[in-house]
Amino acid sequence: MDGLNEITIFNAELFGRRVAHRRRKNKIKQADLAERLGISQQHLSGIEHAKDRISFDVFLKLCVELKVNPDYLLGGTLRANNIPKGVVDGLNQCTREDQELAAGIIELLRKRNPENG
Repeated sequence: MDGLNEITIFNAELFGRRVAHRRRKNKIKQADLAERLGISQQHLSGIEHAKDRISFDVFLKLCVELKVNPDYLLGGTLRANNIPKGVVDGLNQCTREDQELAAGIIELLRKRNPENG
């Protein structure tokens, strides 16, 4: 299928949950993220609760601030642009237990390189 015949319905509720989840995972307060995005905290809350719409420019800023690929917020696929597709596909084929083991190894590697945060 060429993708042109596929229809995807935007689910604002799931989008908002993903935004809130990533914000919390990155330990960012709602007010701080709103300020970085140049919007009010009330507007960000409305986005997270599927009550307000998000503009395209704010959406792009949001992806940068939350360190996610737009695919994740729109469809739930978390993939960094710089991770080879084969690595992501391989992890998706692993058991949950093996994925957690891989995450532990990645965390050890991250700690070994302090410049990575």
